[in-house]
Amino acid sequence: MQKATPVKCSFFYVGLRLQNFLLKPSLHHIVFLFLGLCYLTFPNNNAAIDSWYYAACVKHGEELINSHHLLYNIIGKGWYSVLLMFNPACHALQALNSMNAIAGTACLFICFATLKQLGTEKNSAFLLTLIAGASYGFMRFTTDAETYILPLFLSLASTYYLAKGLTLRNSLISGLLACCAILVHELHIWWALAILVFLCRQKPFKWQLVLCYSLPFLLTPIAYLIAYQSLHHPSYTFYQFILGEYGKSNASLSLSLAGALLTIVNAIRSFVQIHGQFLHLFKHYGLYLVLPVVIAIAFALKGFIALKRIGIGIRSNSALSFSGLFLMAFLLHLMFAFLSSGNAEFMVMLPFLFILYAGSRYTQINLIALKLFFCALFIWNLTLGILPHSLLIIEKADTQTRFEKQHPSAVFLWANKPLVENVMTYQMGFSYHGTYIKPQLDLTHTIDSFLIAGKRVYTDMNNNRTRFSREALLRNWDATEIVNTYQLIPLDSFNTIYGKNYVLEIVKKPN
Repeated sequence: MQKATPVKCSFFYVGLRLQNFLLKPSLHHIVFLFLGLCYLTFPNNNAAIDSWYYAACVKHGEELINSHHLLYNIIGKGWYSVLLMFNPACHALQALNSMNAIAGTACLFICFATLKQLGTEKNSAFLLTLIAGASYGFMRFTTDAETYILPLFLSLASTYYLAKGLTLRNSLISGLLACCAILVHELHIWWALAILVFLCRQKPFKWQLVLCYSLPFLLTPIAYLIAYQSLHHPSYTFYQFILGEYGKSNASLSLSLAGALLTIVNAIRSFVQIHGQFLHLFKHYGLYLVLPVVIAIAFALKGFIALKRIGIGIRSNSALSFSGLFLMAFLLHLMFAFLSSGNAEFMVMLPFLFILYAGSRYTQINLIALKLFFCALFIWNLTLGILPHSLLIIEKADTQTRFEKQHPSAVFLWANKPLVENVMTYQMGFSYHGTYIKPQLDLTHTIDSFLIAGKRVYTDMNNNRTRFSREALLRNWDATEIVNTYQLIPLDSFNTIYGKNYVLEIVKKPN
């Protein structure tokens, strides 16, 4: 009698892959682990605004429940607690960085396995996975403390079980993993929806598969209800809690020309780093950047020359149906990012969906072109994206936070108020509340009121920074108003890649 195969979760699968590597190393495993080592070795030393907030939640054990990413802080807190047992000096931000780097490495293993299950030739699957792993949007978030890599791994694992075969058992496990992905971040509802449509379009229609996939999603409202009831006297309804920032009117969906432009730019940045800071990087470090950039461009050009055709022949109907799944998920995520002002964070999964689409649609992939594209992406994104953010000072707030702690009774007008505020929360705890003026139009009335009350007001708004970024395009304030109205006295200085910057005191101009 044949023994029943034990149910394998995705983490168990990755563990087996790593075990096989230790027992019998292969080039594929070595390269995946090399990329993972890069993610671990070069964490973002200019952590994003949200990264500091999540790290503060994990460090202080407060505000662990957030509706948009219900389980992320809870998982991060567990991971941080485990690391503290081995290294009491570990910082929460470092813990989250390492968690995402490890999850990102696991994404490579599970994506590679999925492509092979779909019938993609092994070397093609390997190189396609490397291209996704070297894409800037993915590398960026595997080296930061943001929330987007863990749910990506879970959605990939959900897809892997469907690729293994459309059985009731696989559909149930797929649904459970997709549900977990949504609970880690709501964004992955679009990938889960694409899988549901894929199952509904199967011919002949099998309602049992749809039911088994859908059943685990009953856990989602239950989890949200438990989380909502655990909050102490929430000031919003359960419906608003589910919608998160959208329900509280702190975020919205809209159609705009700026959003369309940012969507195009950030969709490209999901694969290749492009940013206004390039001008400053080449100004200060051009001698070190020229050679790797030229090599990357040469690889890319050779890749396009080698790529006479993407593929030879179309896959079988079975594989083609999966390509429709990936195309639908790609378009749904891209559309939601567009409605969210072209948010690059909502596009982190696009490289994986793209290579899964290519791998499931075409029978042969030009291996030479894929190798060249991977080399070009890896060199370019590492040189102009990952290394600068890991080694240089780009958007750090060390001087601002130090100055703020030295002047606890003052008022602060920081150009990047959320960043400074979140770093202070990380360092001082959630009980700390500084006095801030929010950068916006018509600041003079607010500043005057504080000056009349005898408060000292400090700012960094007249500093150098790139004009070519999402933050700059969406900015609704102009430092010119401050410069023309007040006298700015420099009190402290700090250097970034944009040049020398100052912390300034705002005082009334002498009559």
